[in-house]
Amino acid sequence: MNRRNIILLVLIISCVNGLAQNRIGTWRSHLPYYNASKIILANNKVYCSTDGGLFYFNQSDNSIEKFSKENGLSDTEIFSLGYSVDLGITIIAYMNANIDLIVDNIVYNIPDIMRYTQIIGDKRIYHILVEGNYAYLSTGFGIVILNLSDREITQTCIIGPNGTQLKVNGTSISGNFIFAATDQGVFQADMGNPNINLQDYHFWNRFSDIPNYDKKFNCIQSVNGKVYVSFQSGVFGGDFIYFWDGFTWDIFTLFMSDNCNHMSEWQNNLVVSANYHVLIYPPNSGDYKIFINSPKCAFIDGNSILWVADSEKGLVKRALNEDKLYTISPNGPTTKLVSDIAISGDILYTVPGGLNSDYNNLFRHSEVNIFRDKVWSGTKNSQYRDFYRIAIDPTNPEHYFIASWGYGLFEYRKDSLYNIYNEVNSPLQTIPTPIPGDYCRLGGLTFDKAGNLWVTNSGVARPISILKKNGEWISYGLKNLVTAPYCGDIIETQSGIKWMILLGGRGLFAIDDNSTTDNTDDDRYLKFDVRDEFNSIITNDVFSIAEDRDGNIWLGTNKGILVYYNPAAVFDGENFYAKQILIPRNDGSGDGDALLGTESVSSIIVDGANRKWLGTKNAGVSLVSDDGIKQIYNFTAENSPLLSNSISSIAINEKTGEVFFGTDNGIISFVAEATEPAENYKSVFVYPNPVRENFTGNIVVNGLMENTLVKITDLNGNLVFETISLGGQALWDGKNFRGEKVGTGVYMVFCSNEDGTLSHVTKLLFIH
Repeated sequence: MNRRNIILLVLIISCVNGLAQNRIGTWRSHLPYYNASKIILANNKVYCSTDGGLFYFNQSDNSIEKFSKENGLSDTEIFSLGYSVDLGITIIAYMNANIDLIVDNIVYNIPDIMRYTQIIGDKRIYHILVEGNYAYLSTGFGIVILNLSDREITQTCIIGPNGTQLKVNGTSISGNFIFAATDQGVFQADMGNPNINLQDYHFWNRFSDIPNYDKKFNCIQSVNGKVYVSFQSGVFGGDFIYFWDGFTWDIFTLFMSDNCNHMSEWQNNLVVSANYHVLIYPPNSGDYKIFINSPKCAFIDGNSILWVADSEKGLVKRALNEDKLYTISPNGPTTKLVSDIAISGDILYTVPGGLNSDYNNLFRHSEVNIFRDKVWSGTKNSQYRDFYRIAIDPTNPEHYFIASWGYGLFEYRKDSLYNIYNEVNSPLQTIPTPIPGDYCRLGGLTFDKAGNLWVTNSGVARPISILKKNGEWISYGLKNLVTAPYCGDIIETQSGIKWMILLGGRGLFAIDDNSTTDNTDDDRYLKFDVRDEFNSIITNDVFSIAEDRDGNIWLGTNKGILVYYNPAAVFDGENFYAKQILIPRNDGSGDGDALLGTESVSSIIVDGANRKWLGTKNAGVSLVSDDGIKQIYNFTAENSPLLSNSISSIAINEKTGEVFFGTDNGIISFVAEATEPAENYKSVFVYPNPVRENFTGNIVVNGLMENTLVKITDLNGNLVFETISLGGQALWDGKNFRGEKVGTGVYMVFCSNEDGTLSHVTKLLFIH
């Protein structure tokens, strides 16, 4: 067992209040908590897992506590939950079969099943049964018995016919017998017989007198001496429940024309989570039906309160003697899916659509999630699909456009849908197909310096359209140079030239409209391959593009990072090529390795200090210096709270330096050191100020101009610290040049720009 004594830094919040501003170097997750799948009752706490994360509701004080990798958990994508009442242990099983035990707010990690090399195939843990000191884990290959006291796996039971691996969906114990619901029927073994070895498949007997005896049974529960199992028919409303009375199997006729998602027991009642309702079956009588949206799991506690994991509402609570339902969920986005993130000021927008590997639709419902004033809100519309890219009006952060892959362009004002542009009311075109459908596919958006919105339109004769600031439309045929069916992201460079990615390994396209949008006679177009200085194609698989503060164009490709250092020469034809950034090996050979040369770079963002955040498809995130030579951070799911190594989008809050990473497991952010530089020193501030004796971390000087020289002295003029700002921000650890913490007193902070023409002075107080 790999023991991780990590104290959970639990965030206690109300359902409506946001989180306090995070300090530099800290993480915070932004996960959805509405699609709930599992709950467990843990004394006065109710744990609930969703597709985004885990939280519990404390009935003692009505508080909510969220758990994620940022505060101690070992993994993401929670799949099953269990709880030991006797030992006070919470059991968390992840999608990859990793296991965490939470004991007195300490996390113990048990990765044994995840690391099993002798098991081929499905290792997931589908159900957790706790009995005494043991947890019986129903897995994709059999049953694993975990000793909770010793935190060690003691037995692995392969119970399939002839010792084959068999998916077990749940277990239950009644009397001396253990029962297993599997994909091939219901099995039983005698635990009371000391001569029986549960690891020997010979001692597991499959019942042959139950209907559909060799088919899939997905749930099992013992109640008052009887064992109930559900046969999963695979047909809507076609499941059956059977029960064992100790001698024979019989059909449970009270459950008909429904599906069984989960079963539990309450005071000798069988509790069934079915389609749209929870059913409670008292002994020897009818049922009591409680309608819920989409229950996946339900338990009733000792106070006769029903708790439901609902896939639409999150955690649902209802007292049995009342009619009112209460929904309980931490604040978060509506989905963990992310295709693009955009930030303007303090408002963040994200959309979940996307394209598959063949550049066709994923058919995800259209959603927009907004993070404003530290609170998430969202809108969802099932009529449209695949919201893919976002562009925010540079003059109004509450006016934004969304490109969809198939349904046209959506305009929002103050989070309300204002207009939809497609082939009916704009020059945007739909792909000509013999079968009518939604094929107005838009792959990229950008605003130019004049405030016009440029839109790339895939697979059509006029692949670029412009919505002018005055509301008029223009479209370009590009002289038939763009024949690729997939037009992707587009940016405008400092010189006014627009660069567009041609998806599917087709290279790049550049257009120079000479800032005369209405006059096409002076336009220049060029479709080109990504070539090196020897005129050889490096790669045409380009996934991301960004311009840095020096005007260089950075490309994210399937061969890592490539850079154009003279992008204004794109139309000149000479000395125009991309270069790899070579990282010296420092082994005396003089050789170097291409920056992320073996990775596909899916996202690039430039921070206020001209450093580059590079997101990859499979290797996490790296922050590199302005020239790309030095790696500052490398975050992966293995060495950090990063939710996944697959990055879809990155965005930066330029005011705070907080970097948001969109992954296939949701959004998580990291507070970095660099902010957008200011134009003057009118807004300089230092925090914390005063610096108290118990403060640890960096003191921040914010509101600086680019490359500000910051000098800190005592009142006698003795220099104690000196640095250059990262964009608009400088950091100080509170120590002098000898590495000693400075003493109590007032310190002067002197700031000056690069040429010394502007300066600013402020004060900082230390209290020890």
